Amino acid sequence: MDLIISNEKVKKNKPFPDCYDYAIKYMGMNGNECLCVEDSPKGIEAARKSMANYLWIVDNPKQVTKENYINFLESNK
Repeated sequence: MDLIISNEKVKKNKPFPDCYDYAIKYMGMNGNECLCVEDSPKGIEAARKSMANYLWIVDNPKQVTKENYINFLESNK
């Protein structure tokens, strides 16, 4: 992993976008170049506020798969 961000790294945790803003800035990217995968309303709100793309197709971490990413990206071209 290139980066791990915990709630201790930012001043405000979700639903505020601080964690996503931190990661986006750290990676030298723009929000529209990122994809956040979330399983909660607070996480989706944080991703949306960070101006990142977001994916809310998971109910639990086991659904975070490469296949789901590909399907999402293909359907949003």
